[in-house]
Parts: sequence; C-alpha cells; structure tokens
Amino acid sequence: MKRLRQIVSFLILTIGVSSPSWSNPNTDDLLEIVRGFSEEDPEIQYQARARLATFVARQTAPGQREGAEKTTQGLLDCLQDPSVSDEAKKYILRQLGRVGTATAVMPLSRIMSGGNALQAELARQALEQISGPEASDALKQAIRQSSEDGARQTYIRSLANRKDPDALSYFSKGLEGEDSLLAIESIHALAKLGTSEAARALQRAYRSQPAPELRLDLERALVSLAETADAVLIQIQESGLSSANRQAALTRLVESGHGQSAKLLRSSLSGSDPGLRTTALHLALNHGKQNLAREERENFSADDWRVILGGLSAFSGREAEDLALEAAETGNREIQVEAIRALAAVGSGRSIDLVLRHFAGRDQGMKQAAIHALERMQSPAWNGRLQKMLNSDSESDAATAIEALVYRDLPNAKNRLFRIVNGENANLARQALRTLANIADEEDLYRLYFLAKRTDNEDLGNMITGMLKRVTPGVGSLELQAKVSAL
Repeated sequence: MKRLRQIVSFLILTIGVSSPSWSNPNTDDLLEIVRGFSEEDPEIQYQARARLATFVARQTAPGQREGAEKTTQGLLDCLQDPSVSDEAKKYILRQLGRVGTATAVMPLSRIMSGGNALQAELARQALEQISGPEASDALKQAIRQSSEDGARQTYIRSLANRKDPDALSYFSKGLEGEDSLLAIESIHALAKLGTSEAARALQRAYRSQPAPELRLDLERALVSLAETADAVLIQIQESGLSSANRQAALTRLVESGHGQSAKLLRSSLSGSDPGLRTTALHLALNHGKQNLAREERENFSADDWRVILGGLSAFSGREAEDLALEAAETGNREIQVEAIRALAAVGSGRSIDLVLRHFAGRDQGMKQAAIHALERMQSPAWNGRLQKMLNSDSESDAATAIEALVYRDLPNAKNRLFRIVNGENANLARQALRTLANIADEEDLYRLYFLAKRTDNEDLGNMITGMLKRVTPGVGSLELQAKVSAL
C-alpha cells in the first residue's frame, strides 16, 4: 500500500506539472519532478525520467517565448541544488546537452573539470552539443589548462566533433605549432571538417616536410578527402610512408581517370611493394588496362597470380585461357590448383591435355581441381577426345576415359561401358563397373543383373554381383533388391 500511495502521489504531482496551463518553467516545478529520482521504487524513477523529458520538450517547443533560456536556467538551478540526487543530475546534464543555451556553458565547464567523473563526462558531452562560440571557447580553454594528455585529447576531439567552421583557424594553427598532441589531433579535426579550406591546410602541412609521426597521419587524412589535389595524391602514391596510403592514393587517381593512371600503375606493378602490386593489378583489371598486367606476368608472385586468376573475366577468352595455362605450369602448387579450377570457365580444347594429366595423376588436390574443370568446361572437343581414348590401344588412356564418364555426359556412354564390362579386359571391365556405380539407373542395374546371371565368366559374375549389392539398395526397387540378394 505504501508503494501504491507513492506512485499515485507522484503521478498526480507530475500530471499537474505538465499540464498545458503551465506556461513557464521554474525551479520549484523542476524540483518537484526530480524528487522522483530519489525514490527507491524503479517505476517512480522511470516516471521521473519520462516527466522530465516531457517537461523540457514542452517548455522548449516552438512558440514558447525564451523557452530554451528559461528551461536552461531552471535545469541549472536544480543542478546546483545540493538536495538533488546524483541520479537526477545525470539526466539534467543530458537535457542540457539537448536544449542548453550559452548560459549553461560556464557551469558545465566547472563540472567538466570537477572531481565527479561521471558528471564531468556528461558535462563534456553537453558542451559538445550546445551550439554557439561560447561552448567552443570553453573547450579551447579546457585544452589549454588541462595537464593530462588523455583529457586534452578528449577535449580536442569534442571540439572537432562540433564541426564548427570557426574552428578551422584554431586547428590550422594547432597543426603548425609545437604541441605534438594538438598537431596530430588537428589533422583528424580538419579531416572531419572536410571543407576545401581544411584540405588546403592539410596540404600545406604535408608539403612542408613534417615529422614522420605527423606525415603518416597527414597522408591518411589527405587520401580520404575529396578536396585533395591530384598532385598531392601523386606525391603520396610515389613516396608515402604507408603502403596502405599509397594504395589509397593510387586507387583515387585511377578511379578518377587521371591522365597518369597508366604510368602510375606500371610503376606500381614493377615495384617491390606487394600490397601496392596487388592493388595495381585489381585496378588494371577493372579499368581496362589488362595489357599492363600481361606485361608483368613473368615477375608475378603467388599473390599476383591469385589476383589474375580471380580476375580472368577482364581478359578475352583466349587471353584468359593462356594466363590460366601459364599459371598452371609455372605457379606454386596452390596457384596451380586455382589455375586448373579456373579452366572450368575459360578452358577450351587447348586445355584438355593439362586437365586429363592431372585427372589421372596421384595428387588429390590437383585431381579435384581437374574434376571441377572436367565437369564444367563447355568445349565440344571433349567428346571427340574421350571417344578417341576409349578406342585407344593404351589401357591407361581407356581407363582414364572410362573414369571421366562419371563427370562428362558422352553420347551413348552407357552402351560403351556395357560392352567394356562384357569385354575381354578385366581391368577395364572393373573400371567400367566403378563408373556405372556412379551413373547407373534402375534399368542399367537390371541389365547388369541379367548379365551376371548369364555370364560363364565366374570372375566377371562376381564383380558384377559385388557392384550390384553395393549400389542396388540406394537405386533399385524392392523387387530388384530381392533379386540381387538372391544372387
């Protein structure tokens, strides 16, 4: 009952406070609202937060004469009242960040430099949001007076977050001064401003041969700004301290169609920076400069080949196949596997020998790549080649072709396989049964069943029976399964 009475009393009070007839905010009314923050009941505290937000919103609504100023003063009075709880002051500070005027700047500055860490942080956040030069000046003063680098960095970033055009002069001077922390933070602040004036200030600093610790940050800021001059981007691309910055500058120049794009790409491709080479390869493939990539292929590293194989669609069909074949012969094993797989999309009859060689080889990684290519290559030359191998006097060629029929749909293939099963070469018959085990349907299994029943060749009958007993449970009907079980 006591809790219920507390809630009812608080609701009656706050409803009365927020009624439309209340025309001006005042400290007494605010104090009545914030008393709810001192209650232990979470629901009353929640109501206090909601009523405070509603109060502030109504008193600062358009049409309220000096609403923001009066509300600011009322909030400040509560903030300075020792009877108001810290929990209430937390939400008062947040409201000052939303609606506070210049009147709040000095009190917030004192709180920001005070001993209560939570309130100091909330005061800083409020100053970051309050418009007008007074808040900027307060942050500048805090930057000057603070002796702790972490706090100074936070204040500088708050000033930068305000994106105040008047801060341009402040950060431009900070960039040129001897205060290293302010200089570095000024780079980020000017980049955040992003105006042409900010870009010019950063470019002046970069051209003045700054210390390495500043130069790296300057490069990073300049390559991110749309206003940066092409000449500066070229300078960064050619002599930047960071590979990432050089890559970013090169990307900007090539994507904008700069007249020196080809020259810059060529120098990047012939250089020793692997990251820059990779970026240059991507750019060359994506911006119609494939010839530059071809010129450098004799010096390709594994990473370079990986980029080329991933971008073969940028080349004509024959060029793409040539590059894949070259990679398959000259790259390391990992690149060879990728190159063989790439032939699935770009390979023609010229690639069949290489694919078959690895398909018949013992390296399982290469074999899997060859199977991938064998299944997907669109070349009509495959049919003629496999037919020729099936008719070959070479048992190994015939065995390879038989195995390949698992992955290529050769016309009349099953009839050929049945003839081989019923032929004189036991090794080829065994290979043909392995292939049929992968591609046979129920009709094929019946043919094999009758062949096993009729043959006088005991070894052949046993081979067929063994194959049927493995395959029939997954493919054949119950009737066929019963027949096979009786063999």
